[in-house]
Amino acid sequence: MAIRDGAAGGYLHRAIVRLTGSAGQWVEVTENGYFDGTRPGATMTSEEAAIVIERLRKKILKRSLVLT
Repeated sequence: MAIRDGAAGGYLHRAIVRLTGSAGQWVEVTENGYFDGTRPGATMTSEEAAIVIERLRKKILKRSLVLT
């Protein structure tokens, strides 16, 4: 399932820009595979948020195995 999180000007994009001070962060999370980049500003469903959290969890676990 592709994760899409909104149309330009939506909640998630504004939240990322507000937290990081940079719209470039949106590009980074898209390039890292957390979102597909087609709706950079819309709100997310609970299902979409769960998928993103799972992707983050897997990446963190993978990094911790590499460091040990």
